[in-house]
Amino acid sequence: MIYVSFACLANIMHAFLPDRQTTVEKGYIPLFNVLDEYKEVNCEIFFSGVTSEWLNERYPEFVSRIRRGIESGKYRLGSCSYSMPRITSLSMESTIQQVREGHNADERIWGQRCKGFWPPLYVVDPALMKVLSDEMFQWVFLSVENISNACNQAPYYPSPQELDMYLPFKASGLGNGSIIGVPCCSTGNFLLLKDRKNLDNTLETIRSQKREYPPLLVLDIDAEVCLANEYCGVAKNTADSLRKTIESILNITDIRITSIDSYLDLCPVRQELFIPPESSHFPPTAEKLYRLSDEAELIIREAERFVNARGNCSCEMKGKLAKAWKLLLVSQNADARLLDGDAGIPWRANPPLIKQCMEAALEAKTIGETLWKNNK
Repeated sequence: MIYVSFACLANIMHAFLPDRQTTVEKGYIPLFNVLDEYKEVNCEIFFSGVTSEWLNERYPEFVSRIRRGIESGKYRLGSCSYSMPRITSLSMESTIQQVREGHNADERIWGQRCKGFWPPLYVVDPALMKVLSDEMFQWVFLSVENISNACNQAPYYPSPQELDMYLPFKASGLGNGSIIGVPCCSTGNFLLLKDRKNLDNTLETIRSQKREYPPLLVLDIDAEVCLANEYCGVAKNTADSLRKTIESILNITDIRITSIDSYLDLCPVRQELFIPPESSHFPPTAEKLYRLSDEAELIIREAERFVNARGNCSCEMKGKLAKAWKLLLVSQNADARLLDGDAGIPWRANPPLIKQCMEAALEAKTIGETLWKNNK
């Protein structure tokens, strides 16, 4: 069985939109007309706070229609912050404010708070992962492209080949912040599958991989990008394309349309992705390095206790223990120098140093675990 979810991003405040009224009347409304035609199809809808407020003021009937759909379960509400800014350009405080104000607008306009989050530009940032976790979001969309970029930045993260892009994962950020990540294809990808051959090829790729749990294909809909023909080169017959895609999917026997929440109830999270610290500009990214160093230090101390308890330990054991301590000190001291030198230095300023620190802490932890297990 292959599960499919539809997701619609609704943000009418993009700078490239020449006419927001046209976007609603020729973009949003026709797409929702198509979705309403099919009782089998439900959809995750992500509103920015400013979009919710703008729609509520100018299109109250359309808002009431969507709200009834939310209440019936036809649509499930998600958030994409208050004004969809570029998260990596914000301070930590501003990131928190964006997420909270978006959540408050959801509750005020749509009558409920939401579980899912669509990051502006699909940004992969460790600070955002922590904020979403603290604000009680349960899952976040991340694009396949950004996941791949994150995986490729250092050897202590999973490689793209190791991470199944059709299964959920645990996305860990600053400190103990973590949230379920749901892989999502690039914007408007349902248009790529309106051609039945493209759809069949995609499904065949999914079927060809053996999995313990059923995969999920997220088809996202971006009305404003689809409508902005002169800017993006996308055809304006978006509603017809969506109808064609839905018809094709409904005619395939091993596909079931589901909500993200229902899918996550079926599929345990077995994968993990560490969001790279150098992908954030926040100095507090040190929290992850501190946490890793603290874990390594505890394990090394425990290993040392067991080694010393043996009394007559080999030179090899002593050498490994000394190496573990040295690596740990390299990690902790290098990190301390970076922060003490200038708390405003962006982590991108010295990614080789950060990589060295992380690798040293991980190697120290691995040596400590090996000594502890061998001498327990």
